[in-house]
Amino acid sequence: MVIQLANRQYLDEKSDGAVHQGIIARVKPGRQYQENDLPDLIASLDQPFLLILDGVTDPHNLGACLRSADAAGVHAVIVPKDRSAQLNATAKKVACGAAGKRSADSGD
Repeated sequence: MVIQLANRQYLDEKSDGAVHQGIIARVKPGRQYQENDLPDLIASLDQPFLLILDGVTDPHNLGACLRSADAAGVHAVIVPKDRSAQLNATAKKVACGAAGKRSADSGD
């Protein structure tokens, strides 16, 4: 990990107008599994612990679910492709880092 001191102008430019609160991190996105990856993921685990969400349309609630799933040791979170909150910046912020740790599957 590289830590670099920067002034507010630099952070404003790099954040593309997003609220940065004086800090920015560049991270590689985690792998997002698809529906057809699920059988292999389950087979690779001794006792799979999955969280299946339905009807979660608020990104704040999705982020809270991801944070709780991380604390509980959930291996993967499954969310529908349609009519559900997306893993956007709001959900990631509320998840407090847990969004990158859980496998995510957008199933039908």
